[in-house]
Amino acid sequence: MPFFPARDTAIGSVLTLLAFAVLWIITYSANTLLDPLFFKQVGVSWLFIPAGIRLLAVIVGRWQGALGIMLGTLATNLYLFSDPYFIYGAALLSGLGPLLVLYLLELRPGFRDNLVFLSIPNLIALCMMFAAINVALTQVFFLAIGITDPLAFAGAATAMFVGDFSGSVLVMVLVFPVARKFGLLKHPPEPESD
Repeated sequence: MPFFPARDTAIGSVLTLLAFAVLWIITYSANTLLDPLFFKQVGVSWLFIPAGIRLLAVIVGRWQGALGIMLGTLATNLYLFSDPYFIYGAALLSGLGPLLVLYLLELRPGFRDNLVFLSIPNLIALCMMFAAINVALTQVFFLAIGITDPLAFAGAATAMFVGDFSGSVLVMVLVFPVARKFGLLKHPPEPESD
């Protein structure tokens, strides 16, 4: 049984998408309160809690979660920024980066798109992989559109990695035990042995 049983229906897909879009907007807005302490440059923070929402969205909602994150990012970007390349490019990368991580992990034998099988060390490794891939994709994009100065690339990439990693670990470590306690993480039955 999938985490969101209704996500396989049209209405379930739309609700999943909208739920993650709203969750992104709320989390992003709340994270801006931390900007005086952690802001590095546009799109880069030393603590970025919405990164954990991105990762959670694709693990729980798969492509619907990724689309929800893209929609939520697009909404916040349209409100806050004027550069169309940044607005649309960052929205696209915001959803596709974690989805790419999920699909790469699914190439590993035995991986399931379900948090019930992930231990805390594996969650931390997942967050590290996500942060590294997200930094690579996003900072190359930021460099291409002129947001990151070539001379500041290493500093911006480091800050983004730390921010995405710490935000992802924070969200995943807080959500995992709560979801497990309330039985929200259902998994398919084990395959039968021959």
